[in-house]
Amino acid sequence: MYTAVEFLINLDFMEELELEEKMLLLKNFAAKATLLFSSLRTSRAKSDRLTTPGGHEIVPDFLSTIFNVSLGFLRRIRSLLVNKLNELNITNEEFLLVTVILYCDTGAGALSEYAKDLITSRRTSYTSALFQYCQLTYQQTGLTRFTDLLSLCHVVNRNIEDIQALTTIVKMNMKISECKKLFEDII
Repeated sequence: MYTAVEFLINLDFMEELELEEKMLLLKNFAAKATLLFSSLRTSRAKSDRLTTPGGHEIVPDFLSTIFNVSLGFLRRIRSLLVNKLNELNITNEEFLLVTVILYCDTGAGALSEYAKDLITSRRTSYTSALFQYCQLTYQQTGLTRFTDLLSLCHVVNRNIEDIQALTTIVKMNMKISECKKLFEDII
């Protein structure tokens, strides 16, 4: 995670933002980054479900009975993004560009108009760079590849929504205030 923060903080436009805006962007992206990087690690380990570095399932089936949620819902959480990454066999260059496109989210909260314009401009630049990369690398199928890679943004956002829903269910069922605070800080 330290490497990811270091990478994002050193993006060229970050020096033009106020400290609070930088923190807001990083906080907004933290859960997505964790999901994205964990899914890539899992995909490259040739697995079809989200696991810890030690190989343990992050969302095991037994949660279904504890929190009364469907197995399909849990399986979607742990496999949706991993399976999409497996399907795309994403390159490092593509992954980094998709990461910064996802990071450049102006919906992060109380950003100034200047920051929103700057971030939107950079997102457009990174999206254009991804398109150019796909056109040069894949030529005839470049547009399809570009579209498939951009669909990762939707998949990440969908996965985060599912995780937030599961987190809400867990919080409603658990009375431990420390867990609630931890969930709120992460999600």
